Amino acid sequence: MGREVTEENKQKMRDMMKKTSKDLSSAQIKGSSTELHVLISSPDLSKKDFEFAPPAGTTLKESLFSNLTQPRGIPYKIGE
Repeated sequence: MGREVTEENKQKMRDMMKKTSKDLSSAQIKGSSTELHVLISSPDLSKKDFEFAPPAGTTLKESLFSNLTQPRGIPYKIGE
């Protein structure tokens, strides 16, 4: 969170989280809250970031779920 990671800062963060948790659990809050993220950053992406080579001996399928659309034959009936 923009601070140097030291044992002192870690302890301060733990203490703050404990206090916040205690305050929130004892509060009689009704309603809802919304969290809004306005400034979201991401690294510049290129086609190379999305390249994937499957391990040797494996088959690369078009879709993980392609076999779910294929007929499975006669359904199993209970009691047979």
